[in-house]
Amino acid sequence: MRVSNTLVNTFLQSGSFSFSNQISGNNLSDFMLGDASNFNQGGGEYKNLEGRMWSLYVQDNINVNAKLKVQIGLRWDPYFPFTEQKGRTVCYLPGTTTKSSRFPNAPLGMQFSGDRDCPNGGSEKNVWNFGPRLGFAYDLGHHTVLRGGGGIYYSPLANNNSNGMVDTAPFSPQFNYTGVVDVANPYGSIGIANPFPAQYAANVPSQNVGFILPVSIYGTFQHNWHMQELATWNLNLEHQFGESWVARASYAGNKGTYLTSPLNYVEQNPAIYVPGNSSEENTQQRRLNPNFGPVGLAASWGNSHYNSLRLNLEKRFSKGLTLVANYTRAKMIDDIGPRGGGYGTTNPLNRRFDHGISNDDVPNVFNFSGAWRIPNAPLHGLANTLINGWELTALTNWRSGFPFTLFSNQDNSFSGVGSDRADYIGGRAMLDTGRSHGELIQQYFNVNAFVPNAVGTFGNSAKNLLRGPGFFSTDMGLLKDFAITERIRTQFRAEFFNVFNNVNFGQPGNSLGSPSTGKITSASDPRIIQLALKLAF
Repeated sequence: MRVSNTLVNTFLQSGSFSFSNQISGNNLSDFMLGDASNFNQGGGEYKNLEGRMWSLYVQDNINVNAKLKVQIGLRWDPYFPFTEQKGRTVCYLPGTTTKSSRFPNAPLGMQFSGDRDCPNGGSEKNVWNFGPRLGFAYDLGHHTVLRGGGGIYYSPLANNNSNGMVDTAPFSPQFNYTGVVDVANPYGSIGIANPFPAQYAANVPSQNVGFILPVSIYGTFQHNWHMQELATWNLNLEHQFGESWVARASYAGNKGTYLTSPLNYVEQNPAIYVPGNSSEENTQQRRLNPNFGPVGLAASWGNSHYNSLRLNLEKRFSKGLTLVANYTRAKMIDDIGPRGGGYGTTNPLNRRFDHGISNDDVPNVFNFSGAWRIPNAPLHGLANTLINGWELTALTNWRSGFPFTLFSNQDNSFSGVGSDRADYIGGRAMLDTGRSHGELIQQYFNVNAFVPNAVGTFGNSAKNLLRGPGFFSTDMGLLKDFAITERIRTQFRAEFFNVFNNVNFGQPGNSLGSPSTGKITSASDPRIIQLALKLAF
């Protein structure tokens, strides 16, 4: 498969100013005076990524005997990094003493496509990705079958993970300054030369282009990046009883390895806490490499574990009725940061710190669906047309709430990451969820059980310690076909979404110090009724 990913946009080109009354004491006055408190500008976002994905798959189905059938397979998914046509590829090599030959003015530790130590695609190839598959079905007799299987699957890196490289100097430098910035001459007021349009991102700059320190790298790849790997397995016991009923009990699990969370980069250049000499103002001076600002790494370090018990009851369509009901009890853990975006790893110096319940963990899920062709009454004429021929459908979903982490909302670790968790000081963290809706939305959990994390730490509360509101909704539909001619018919549908009008709350505010901390300010849709006519011919 040939892959092409082209970006042509004006990302941050226009620049933006913020006015936060820090100069005159009034936002509007600061604006009229032309004194901004924050200035941000970039050179656009341009990328021409190309590559190929190769795969090979072989499979054999074996009838061992009348009772046992086996399916075996093997898939090969080699990874060859995609390349950017104009070499807009950035590598971060801390500790190297070799300067870039492509852009000699770049600080040590920064290299680019064309340099000896920077692969053209940003990472080395990873070709030995073999995924075996095995499945079987064994007839135990008496309408009972045992089925099982397992396999290893690979997933390539998402193309948007390379956006951060083309957003980085010298291809598209981004500048963000806080302080007094003169709107009429922003770069002059902060003491640097205007880098534009020389570093306008549509063009690749000349070899002698300058670099303004510190340089921030908004995304680069782990050199030995490994394709994401998922090992899955399952075992199912299935029994048919009666003419149309099937019951099934299953165990299913998987293990994720080498996971790369989409755009959830690992901070490679954090600031180090120095007791008695740390502040947000000296964050840059305390970074591992002061010549660089934040450095985001797309790393294949993530791991996940999932285990589940699944019970299923199905009535296949007969006598005008079909039903499916299933329940899943599951648990999922991982070591990926709870932020879910940006520089999501909480403690960049200790990956185990984020080991815990996954953002996607839902312990209980129940689903029910059915369709019933309502039996006809012994009617004729207009009464038959209006009353007979109706069908009723229903879909019910009930699940546990998603977990969430309580953040400190302060960078007391002084790491520059900004994902510190709150400290848990004891007491009951979760309050009774059986309270009235008014009480729930005002204080969903015990805010007083948490305080900002201690200075020099990342917080002692666990990742995803608390769990948000559950979800319950039933959708129903009533439909009937009316024949107009032999080839033309119309269908009337009345659809009721969340027919019982159950209130499904969103997650509570989970950052300390905010007016919304512990409060619920959102909910899913209320009851919605939809009427429709469809003409089929």
